[in-house]
Amino acid sequence: MRSRILECLKEDLTVEDMVADPVISAALQEKKILLTDDILEGIRRSREYLTYKERAEKDAESRSAEMIAAAVLNHSSALKNVTDNAKYELALVVRDLLSDTSDLPDVTEKIKAVRALAQCLASLGTAALERKIARRDTLIAGLKQENLRLESEIHRLEAELQLWKERAGTADAARIVTELNKQVGL
Repeated sequence: MRSRILECLKEDLTVEDMVADPVISAALQEKKILLTDDILEGIRRSREYLTYKERAEKDAESRSAEMIAAAVLNHSSALKNVTDNAKYELALVVRDLLSDTSDLPDVTEKIKAVRALAQCLASLGTAALERKIARRDTLIAGLKQENLRLESEIHRLEAELQLWKERAGTADAARIVTELNKQVGL
């Protein structure tokens, strides 16, 4: 119940809203506690709530930043291969580095670290990768052409088969048997 009340306080719900919550309501009835605005105000000022709220805000910021990074990379057709995953992870490290300065007391060191990671990110999109993509595109184009040629050949063979079926259907079977018997000597 405590964590649910802390969550409701963070969401700025009223006493009425909290009492209407089934989890909180059941716990209050079980313990025979009356929830009031004064009690909630005391909880809002408590160290437990302030710590909970700070942790929740940091978690929300982190999730939001990760979603933004993933959306940007996903929008650019990223996350297809290991390189894109590495870019994503490096982007998260840069984000964390920019948001947390506790490990780097000097701003100059922070700037150097961000520059080094940014260079790593930039180097992952090298010309070699672009050449590899171009080779794959060429291969795909060639396979599509071969596929079209084979489909055309299939249609031609199906038409030829249909013609043979039509010819076989119009032939006089009795005459063919008689002719074969003559050739075999029966």
